[in-house]
Amino acid sequence: MGAAALSVGLELQMEGAAQARAAMEPAVQLQRHKWQLFDQIGSGAFGVVRLGMHEESGEVAAVKIVPLENPNDRRSYPALEREISALKLVKALGGHNSIVDLRDVYVEGRKLFLVTELARGGELFEQIVAYGSFPELKARDVAREMASALSFLHRHGLVHKDIKPENILMSARVVDPNASGVFRRGSRHESSSLVKLADFGSAGPASATTNLEDIGTAAYLAPELLTSGVSTSACDMWALGCVLYIMLSGSHPFDLDGMSSDNVVEHRIKSEPITFDFSAWENVSLDAKDLITKLLAKDPTLRLTADQMMQHPWMNTSAEATATAGSLCRPSPLLAGQPIPMSPA
Repeated sequence: MGAAALSVGLELQMEGAAQARAAMEPAVQLQRHKWQLFDQIGSGAFGVVRLGMHEESGEVAAVKIVPLENPNDRRSYPALEREISALKLVKALGGHNSIVDLRDVYVEGRKLFLVTELARGGELFEQIVAYGSFPELKARDVAREMASALSFLHRHGLVHKDIKPENILMSARVVDPNASGVFRRGSRHESSSLVKLADFGSAGPASATTNLEDIGTAAYLAPELLTSGVSTSACDMWALGCVLYIMLSGSHPFDLDGMSSDNVVEHRIKSEPITFDFSAWENVSLDAKDLITKLLAKDPTLRLTADQMMQHPWMNTSAEATATAGSLCRPSPLLAGQPIPMSPA
């Protein structure tokens, strides 16, 4: 069973409160912060993620558990410190509906606990693997929320620096994309947003000179970042352009067959134009292609900002006008047993 399915199953059980608590024993009790920990739902470079439930409110959350060598100095983990600082800043600014919300952070013993809002639908990446490319109507829903989230971050001087499908979480369960309608929000606890931007371990101020080893994923780095090492809000928009290309075609714009090395992909990012000249793009609208082209402009001064993206015609086309555009999902190269057409997380 995948992490997303496990997460959904456990959280549905936990909505039964007392019965769920008894059924899922033994649970780890964190007395001071009153979070009970249940099954593991994920893992990463720093530790594991477990399903948690607040003892008093019954709120279900994702709890990242990070072992610490020195409990008094989490700064020895720069990416973790960046993530905590960024999430605290977002929360202090009032939060954003499409950015994962920080619930709690604390140290007990030699472990740090980072508690965040639980996105019940898993990664956007997992949806692409499962269903292939998205119809335009559904890709637009994701694009609108991501553009709004980036507009919020950029307005406050924060650059995410690691936009990719693995870091965009689905807050709702997803119906088969071949079906009519968009995304189902079945639980009374579902967020009103469709997606949540997560993983702020690379986030920092705009225009900060950055060590490329500390940020992003090679296949999503903007050309100016590869050449200058300077990250700005325009780099996030480039990466979002890559994500949109992947959603609509099932392939990465600079690694169509998933067989290229990072060095080859980086060369293409800096030197080669994107192409829409293959079958996945046959039924995709000209407006969608135009938006992607403007997001993947090599010159960052010509690239759309988040606010400009939200004003693009494709983003504001009515559902009726595009209800049939790309209505049949094209199989992703992932489903054909080909290598993943993007760099691994």
